Amino acid sequence: REKASKSSGESECDEGHVETAEHQNTEKRLPASYSDSSENCTSEEEIDLGVPEGLRFINISVLASVFETVRCPLCKQGHAVLEEEKMGLASLPILKCSSSKCKFEKLFYTFNKVVNSQAFEVNRRVVLVTRNIGVGHQGLVKFCGVTNMLPPMQENLFQDHLKAVKNAAQTAAEKCMSKAADEVKGFYEPEQDDVYNYWRRRGFSSCYGVVT
Repeated sequence: REKASKSSGESECDEGHVETAEHQNTEKRLPASYSDSSENCTSEEEIDLGVPEGLRFINISVLASVFETVRCPLCKQGHAVLEEEKMGLASLPILKCSSSKCKFEKLFYTFNKVVNSQAFEVNRRVVLVTRNIGVGHQGLVKFCGVTNMLPPMQENLFQDHLKAVKNAAQTAAEKCMSKAADEVKGFYEPEQDDVYNYWRRRGFSSCYGVVT
């Protein structure tokens, strides 16, 4: 009986030891800081610390209220006041000091300009957008009115942007077709360097043809 009791006691101790080991393993697998709540979990995709880029819709009054919290870097007494000059959908914000004695002034454009041009990128892009969705200047005016934005550029400036977009598209198409012709010449290795075009109608007005 004593042996049986000892063996049973040892088995109980072993079971208790096993349970304790399992409990310790469980504690190792699930630390005290573990939580099933998804509110405490933040994935790397939700945290974007990169440099901001791209275009935004910004309420100018909100931006002005933010600048009012900035102290003047020149006199260190007044705060920044925001003024604006409109240029189509772009603008020229002007930061001035609230103090009448301070002459601090900072100017900057809200959008970049097109390369080798005085036109702003946003004005050129919005004209391209209107043509892609099948509307014109009046459609752009309606869009700006519904979204509570300032009116866009005038009709004559809209047409100037439209001509610039057309010329750029035509230049890109000519480069693409010239590159395609060079690839065809290199593939077939013709005896002569001439490339002959055959069109369905005279005057090169047809959209169907053959290049040899």
